[in-house]
Amino acid sequence: MQSTASGHITLGNIPTKALSAHLFPHLQTALLGNAQLCDNDLTVTYTKDFLTILGPSDEILLRHPRTDKLWTIPTLSIPSSPNPPPKHTAYNAYPIPPTNAALCLFWQRTFYSPTKSTFIQASAIPGFQEAFPVLTPAFIRQNYVHTAATAIGHLNRTRKILDPPNKTPTRPRTSLPLMT
Repeated sequence: MQSTASGHITLGNIPTKALSAHLFPHLQTALLGNAQLCDNDLTVTYTKDFLTILGPSDEILLRHPRTDKLWTIPTLSIPSSPNPPPKHTAYNAYPIPPTNAALCLFWQRTFYSPTKSTFIQASAIPGFQEAFPVLTPAFIRQNYVHTAATAIGHLNRTRKILDPPNKTPTRPRTSLPLMT
């Protein structure tokens, strides 16, 4: 869940630095973090009927009755500054390849060295472009690097299809006479 705005809540005599807030459009009510209040030398007390927030010298900064099963606090105002839209970020321990061919090779290795046709078909699957915007079918066609790993894997797969290990022979094997 991403917040759409952030700011500080103004709430009675409670210091503003103790009331930083984030706006979540899907929530119907505001949530208050006790840790944030306690980290600013305030004391939060819940009783059967009241929520009380005490200042550093035990003065009552806020006291509000419990409603239903929740302790609610009336918020006076939330001046907010909109956050930029969330960016999708990926972290990589490897340097970004400098050329398109090297970048394509990086993604080929990431996807376990698929053949060119398989890689192009995968890039055309709906949703693939949203996750990997650089890997378009045109980019793959232009920058695909033929590697030994792909060739060996393709040969192994072809061999398994043509001669599976559990295949029963269709014709009996004949033995050649021994030459003495």
